Amino acid sequence: MKLLTQAANRKEDDGVRDLIHETFISLWFANYKSFGPKKKSSAALVTPLRDSNTSVGDTARQMVEVVAISSSPKHLTYLVQEMINGKGDNCEEKKASQRKVDKVAAEQYCASIVACLIEQLLVFEEQRDSYSQAEAGSYLVSLLTTLGVFSESSPLLLKNHYDSLLHYLKADNGVAMKCESLVVSHVCKILSHVSNCLNDTDILRLGRGDISQDLVKITYKFGVSASGAAVETLAKLATHSHSDENSPLMKALVKLAKVFYTHLQKMKDASNDFSKTKERERNNVHRALSVLGCICRHHETENATVLDDDLESFIAVAPSDLTWDTLPSACFALFREYLGKIDAGTRCKAIRAMAGIFSAHPRILLDFQQKGVLEEIMSDSAHPTLQLESLQCLREILTTEELRVESGEANRQMESKDGVTTSKRISGDQDGDASLIGACCIQNAPRLFEMTSSLYPMVRLHALLLIDTLLRQGLLNPMEVVRYIKLFHRNYVFQTTRISHKSCCKYDYVL
Repeated sequence: MKLLTQAANRKEDDGVRDLIHETFISLWFANYKSFGPKKKSSAALVTPLRDSNTSVGDTARQMVEVVAISSSPKHLTYLVQEMINGKGDNCEEKKASQRKVDKVAAEQYCASIVACLIEQLLVFEEQRDSYSQAEAGSYLVSLLTTLGVFSESSPLLLKNHYDSLLHYLKADNGVAMKCESLVVSHVCKILSHVSNCLNDTDILRLGRGDISQDLVKITYKFGVSASGAAVETLAKLATHSHSDENSPLMKALVKLAKVFYTHLQKMKDASNDFSKTKERERNNVHRALSVLGCICRHHETENATVLDDDLESFIAVAPSDLTWDTLPSACFALFREYLGKIDAGTRCKAIRAMAGIFSAHPRILLDFQQKGVLEEIMSDSAHPTLQLESLQCLREILTTEELRVESGEANRQMESKDGVTTSKRISGDQDGDASLIGACCIQNAPRLFEMTSSLYPMVRLHALLLIDTLLRQGLLNPMEVVRYIKLFHRNYVFQTTRISHKSCCKYDYVL
């Protein structure tokens, strides 16, 4: 696993990365070219193919074992993506036609690995009684995580197998709650990736099934990660090009939004400090903010005229008047109510919910920044947890947008819009709002540099992580970053010699 980590490191030497890739290609993908187009007769390929299938099964088991002991599957995902994209070797003189043949072979080989993983899943279910609850949960999570690697690398690989995973969304898998959360989260992510490959028949069939009810129940039962994955899956299925506003999936999504919206409307005047309320009431408010924020994050509509108005014109409409088109503006007005509360926990949840709206509609973020609200919550007068949350949200928005562009999702969304003409596609103005996110961060760059000398370690860390992201995306001048950080670091050393330890650690318990 350490080798995969080094291979995914952008700063690693190219020679070292090439050697690591060659090692894993020899270990796991040595026979992938045997799955490409062949000119020999099928009779002559019986023995090699049987040997290859045996190797594929061993490879699938090894991958599951590696995932089981690793902290994150992203390094394995990077390796599989390299193979599927035709970059499995370093031969620069290879012709484009041969690279295309190798790419097809790699996809077929990965499809065979996926088939072996599905077979392992079926065998596991047949032999479940021989596992303890802890062993069953760990093995099931590892299998689904490995399947998630291939769904993220190439969603088509799971298109013919996702039906075998739907029953896991019932959250009745006989494992511990922690593993149950991971199981439903991984299955939701797989369906989210595969949704781009589904046709009208698939969407119609899923709408008639129980998947919408299962996803809704997950949002009520599990934590932020699982509920967020469930909302993303439901939103992608409901807003699919083959779906419409009258489909059961869209109705389930709008109904879910209305339920949590109604609860927030009811509780907004119940208290000005939710830290003094009952834990259950506070948790319900925080869950409602999180789920509504996730729904807004995946909000797509062609009728966005309501979002062109000033932020002050956004009003929290009655729950009965809430529609899919008015959802972002109404939710934003409601989130601002909770941002004005006293307790830092509720304010952080409100900022996190707003980040979902900012990701889907960057123009709202621009207006939010111009009103000075973003500067206020990042200032020294704000609670340290609020400063920390704002840094994390900005970085998450930037990385989400970067992933959307690199994965091709931005192009798919652009091509699906009827109003985008050929001239706009050539000029590149069709996705101009994406640059607003980076522009807002650049406007607050001086404050980011200042936050690197904050008295609170986590604030300093995430300020540096955000600056690192901006540098990697080419939005900041490296020399300017070095100059400002040196300046604020000297000020930080001077201040810490004058401020007592007690005052420095005033908020350490929340950081």
